[in-house]
Amino acid sequence: MPGKTNIIETKEGLPKEEKVVFSRPKLFFYIFAILIFGFVIYYFAEIKGDIKLFIKVQPYWLAVALAAQTGTYFSNSIICRGLLRTFAPASHISIKELFQASIVTLFINQTIPSVKLSGNIYFFNFLKKRGVPEHSAYSLLLLELLTFYTAVVCIILVLLFTCLFLKGIPLYFTFIFLAGIVAFVLFALLIGLLGRGKTVVSLLKKLSRIRFLKKSISKFQTIHFDRIKNPWRVYADHTPVVIRTIILHTSIFLLDSLTLFALFRGLGVPVPFLSVFVGYVLTKIISLLPISPGALILYEGSMTFFYVHFGVAVGVAAMATLLYRALSFWLPIPLGFFLYRKLENSFKSK
Repeated sequence: MPGKTNIIETKEGLPKEEKVVFSRPKLFFYIFAILIFGFVIYYFAEIKGDIKLFIKVQPYWLAVALAAQTGTYFSNSIICRGLLRTFAPASHISIKELFQASIVTLFINQTIPSVKLSGNIYFFNFLKKRGVPEHSAYSLLLLELLTFYTAVVCIILVLLFTCLFLKGIPLYFTFIFLAGIVAFVLFALLIGLLGRGKTVVSLLKKLSRIRFLKKSISKFQTIHFDRIKNPWRVYADHTPVVIRTIILHTSIFLLDSLTLFALFRGLGVPVPFLSVFVGYVLTKIISLLPISPGALILYEGSMTFFYVHFGVAVGVAAMATLLYRALSFWLPIPLGFFLYRKLENSFKSK
């Protein structure tokens, strides 16, 4: 099996190659592969049941749902492309590679839930390997996260005020929306702190004093944190880019909601788009709790509960939820796993 090669000296003083069978990246990949395999096997019955449900959806609406899900990845790749032009204009990463990387990023975010942080760590390495300076990649991801949190807060505020004027909306919807605003504002403030070079350098120095973290922290010492602009200041410096990115993040939420809307219509149940959108956003807020990968069970249960409140039969709400999860959660797992290896191999061959 190919691996890293180290040069050692023999007794005669001649160089000799020593082959390292398992390099660190490969070892990480194999461990990750085993975990994913076990994960899929454990939930195999649920996956098999979800696939059978697709037969019940009208083909036209199923095509709309698939197109909407594809649009989420495309929108994400456009976001990354726009931010690359701002922070690394000399980069020539193709939109195709960004599209594939966005699927892998979602795959990692789903399996290792962390409010988009886990997937962005992968994307940081993806950019670094393709020649993007570390401080540029770091700044790009900070702004991407900050605009995402800003978009979510704006969406929640609009829905909160909309629901206040609608009859029959329970009070606990308001509490969930308010909790979501508080959570995402705190995330945004945290990103603002991580964008301050002095703060990050001070934090890394303190963490490096911990023995088992010292080696991991040393990897960040190559980043020129003094060159990183506070993401809040970027709002003023690149306002058009920020506005465009927030709009694209919002479009991803709308496309996910369109996926659910199409599935409901495909099952013969016309649910108003506003109800679908409200139920989806409420579920996203509830699923912030990192109980399990992809918030399994909590996500499905919450979404079904919210749509039942909007008058959808329990069976139909559960079916639409499972179908949506099959498209947005289960499908990206094999795709992301395959594309992860594909992107790694394409980088090595260059």
